[in-house]
Amino acid sequence: YVDTRIGTSHSRWMIAPGPWMPFSMVKISPDNQNAGWQAGYQPTIENVACFSHIHEWTLGGLGVMPTNGPLCVKVGDELKPDEGYRSRIDKRSEKAGIGLYSVDLTDYDIQAEITATTRCSFERFTFPTSKNDNRILIELHPQTEYDFTLHDVSVKQISDFRIEGKCRQYSPGVWSNDAEQNYTLHFVMEFDQPIMEMGSWCNGDINSGVNILEVESCKDAGLFLSFDTRNNQVVQVRSGISLVSIENASENLATEVIRPFGWNFEAVVAHQKAVWNEIFSRVNITSNDRLEKIKFYNNMY
Repeated sequence: YVDTRIGTSHSRWMIAPGPWMPFSMVKISPDNQNAGWQAGYQPTIENVACFSHIHEWTLGGLGVMPTNGPLCVKVGDELKPDEGYRSRIDKRSEKAGIGLYSVDLTDYDIQAEITATTRCSFERFTFPTSKNDNRILIELHPQTEYDFTLHDVSVKQISDFRIEGKCRQYSPGVWSNDAEQNYTLHFVMEFDQPIMEMGSWCNGDINSGVNILEVESCKDAGLFLSFDTRNNQVVQVRSGISLVSIENASENLATEVIRPFGWNFEAVVAHQKAVWNEIFSRVNITSNDRLEKIKFYNNMY
């Protein structure tokens, strides 16, 4: 009965159609709006900018977006998807139940599926066989309701399958212009296919064939990771985050995903459903009206 899109129209950054665990730190969700008031997800906008990990009041960060074709590192306008790397979607393909959000990115012919644990995310991207330039963008400055600037950015490729990084995110005047957010987001990301090439961008300057991004201050920054998908169309990504340290992000990923689930995407989806169903089962309701059940099981969520 739960549809996580319910309540997202003309809503706030903290209300979005994501596969979120109860009281979770990672709240990964599709973003499609421009930065500013009520940014995030609006169901009448039929494109996706990226899937970002944090949707809390005055907090955001760490977007992931699969693409192909000519490299573009600017997101573009919500009403002009051709301006940037955002993709139109097939709205009929959109699924937003507990444990799984999925949608077809029609501009790239990519199926995107996302799920999550409490402090980690897990994505499964199915790329087209007709393209040999498939890649994943790591967006360090996604479009958020309360904007931020990037400082002390450091991201490294640790192996063919792993990157680690951190960035300090500063937001001045987030509440009546009398408060600020100043926090460091640490993350680790692993891929089930080897990274063929890594590149980076900062303020529009693109560097290909690098294995590190380090800048003291930057408005827009991110990475692009290329993969050879000729023999295997699917690239899976599992990520852990922390506001404490990279080591803590790594431990979160190991504890919540690697050890219990490995690379089993469906098992992570099933785990989230089981957790929510246990909570839902604490209250029994009786009704012959499906709409009443939908209303009841959705806010519980």
